[in-house]
Amino acid sequence: MDEGVRVLPAISTEKQVALVAELEDGTLLHGQNLISHPGGKTGESTVETLPSKIRKIFYNGAERYPKPNPAVIDCLASSDSIIYSMGSLFTSIAPTLALRGVGDIISEKAVPKIVILNATLDRETRWSNGEMKASDVVLAIAEVLTEAMVCRIPRRAYSPRDFVTTLIVPEGGEIDVDVGRLAQLGITDVIPVATALGAEQVLYREDHLVECLRELTKT
Repeated sequence: MDEGVRVLPAISTEKQVALVAELEDGTLLHGQNLISHPGGKTGESTVETLPSKIRKIFYNGAERYPKPNPAVIDCLASSDSIIYSMGSLFTSIAPTLALRGVGDIISEKAVPKIVILNATLDRETRWSNGEMKASDVVLAIAEVLTEAMVCRIPRRAYSPRDFVTTLIVPEGGEIDVDVGRLAQLGITDVIPVATALGAEQVLYREDHLVECLRELTKT
């Protein structure tokens, strides 16, 4: 790990909590395993497809959106860029965003806010009769951040661009990059990055991705 890198736990609670996914058909899935890979490991073909799209993600218990680690808020407040990395959208990325006040901080920051789009679809982004497009990923991030906000301003006053300014996409990736819809959401900075064929899927070329991030985040 590079010098100066800090890895922080996002949540601050002494209570036992678990993720809950609400699907568009009303189904509730409790726990990360049931949401992402019930009955098998992530990526296995035996994993059952979701019956409908995930509508929202939150925590169980008294607080749907618990307090974040104060150190995370401090880091966000002093950051000169925000990067939503690759990973499972609803069980890796969203849980770090579904925390009280995180959306408030991110919306107020006038810095690059960059989503690195996954190269492949998975159980969380594909369901029985459809799959997510790039605009759906941006909307999902904006939705969870908005839901967890503490600000009294009407939530409809916020747009996806308050939380995402730039989208990095893999050349030849599985997720449809619907640039027209992204533009309607205010996301016009869509940057393709070179990929290479891995053992089972397309992967970002590391050197190209690193250089792209350097260019986007340089001050």
